[in-house]
Amino acid sequence: MSMAVAFSSYGGPEVLEAIETEILRPAAGQIIVRVESVRKLAPHGVDAALDAIGGEAIPVSLELVGNKNRVGTIADHAGAAKYGVSTLGGMRTAGRLEELVELYERGRLRVHIQNAHPLRDAPRAHREVEAGHVRGKVVLVAG
Repeated sequence: MSMAVAFSSYGGPEVLEAIETEILRPAAGQIIVRVESVRKLAPHGVDAALDAIGGEAIPVSLELVGNKNRVGTIADHAGAAKYGVSTLGGMRTAGRLEELVELYERGRLRVHIQNAHPLRDAPRAHREVEAGHVRGKVVLVAG
């Protein structure tokens, strides 16, 4: 068994629990949603949903949450317009970066790096990300 989802305990809503499940290998562009698993954990629905993958995630999130004002996406701007949910973006400032570095140094923020490639292998790293099977960050290392 492996963890199918990961949740942040920093700055967000509380999480019911993480579900241990067999990892399924979807085809490129396919999304596997286990609505039934979420319903078992939260039979009265969930408070909010964040789409970070696009595709069918917004309509499934709306089905589980029931309130379009409590669903947001960082991945599907066209879907956000279609379904009337929020498009979310990161606050990219030097101050925010300092906050994140501090959290990382205190062990409160973990960044999973799947692969690190030398800068000369940037095309290969880009193909890896485009394939859609990355479970973490792909990093280019200069020097």
